[in-house]
Amino acid sequence: MDGIAKGIRRIVAVTGNEAHEVQQVAKDFDALLDSIAKLPFGEAKEKQLKETNTKLGQLSISVLQKAALKTKFTKIEKSVKDEVKARTKADSKLCLDSVKNYFTENPDAKYFVSHVNISSNAKIITEAINLVKKQHKEKSLFLITGLKNDSKVAQGTYLSNEHLKKLPATDVATLASKFIGGRAGGKGNVVQGMGTEAAGVDEAIDAVTKLLSEKL
Repeated sequence: MDGIAKGIRRIVAVTGNEAHEVQQVAKDFDALLDSIAKLPFGEAKEKQLKETNTKLGQLSISVLQKAALKTKFTKIEKSVKDEVKARTKADSKLCLDSVKNYFTENPDAKYFVSHVNISSNAKIITEAINLVKKQHKEKSLFLITGLKNDSKVAQGTYLSNEHLKKLPATDVATLASKFIGGRAGGKGNVVQGMGTEAAGVDEAIDAVTKLLSEKL
């Protein structure tokens, strides 16, 4: 067994055909990063970035080449994170404004049922529920978020204390799940969940609207 004295570093180098192959690996990976950077923002781009990050760590190339590729990867990753942050902020505003405007324009309405055409985001639904609990606690709310071409949607139900006496919040969520799939959970006034059938959003909205009109 070879031994390396303390404080001594082993340097591994390749020449000839092996050196050319290593350079080609780095070149191909650089081209892969370029192709990912050109992808439109979305789930596919985020997924490829995650997979590429793992591959980057496993590359057997020179230290300098790997450092350059990591720098390039980090730049692309930051642009995606910035885009996610900006879109989430815009989506949150759109959702909250839709709830605020509805109850402002319909002060006698007992509830608001809506599909907000933004990326599926349970956190944004929670924000909307908290808004109603704070500013319109006598009202009820059912929201679905998710783009119709996405693979998932989010749903959330809030029933006021008075409405909860007439209808369990779990019944609302369970009904919606029949059309959008997935499951929902919670207790008391609030029930939330995720679904996998975006094509059923309109049917879920219609069914929940009918249920609330009959029960509340």
